[in-house]
Amino acid sequence: MTRSQSYYNNCQFFFTAPAMIVLKPPTFILIKELRQMVRLTCSATGSPIPTMHWEKNGQQLLSPTEIRITSKLGLVTSELTLKQFAPNRSDVYNCITRNTPFGKKNATTTVGEYAHLTPLILCDISVHIPRELATL
Repeated sequence: MTRSQSYYNNCQFFFTAPAMIVLKPPTFILIKELRQMVRLTCSATGSPIPTMHWEKNGQQLLSPTEIRITSKLGLVTSELTLKQFAPNRSDVYNCITRNTPFGKKNATTTVGEYAHLTPLILCDISVHIPRELATL
């Protein structure tokens, strides 16, 4: 075997790809019952394999009892369990995945009671009908 053949036999190729979230939690989850348990799931892939964490209202969650992360065949899945969602509030949860050198991607979910969520669009639907047309 020549020196050049030995060199090529020892080469390793690494492919890189940005992180991509392939399973996102829903955008909104409305709580029907007080103290209801909520489970959010997020999955991502990329090369190198991305890291994943959760934030609540912009602050990173660190509780290992609420978060379970698994990795299989290059797919990272994180499950966040909210065991007793508190009444009269609304919280924003972000699933954040990151791989170097590509940066991060995130998926956002708002969890709250129906009555507590702020409406996205407010419209005035009153209509003024001139007196002349009202008699037709």
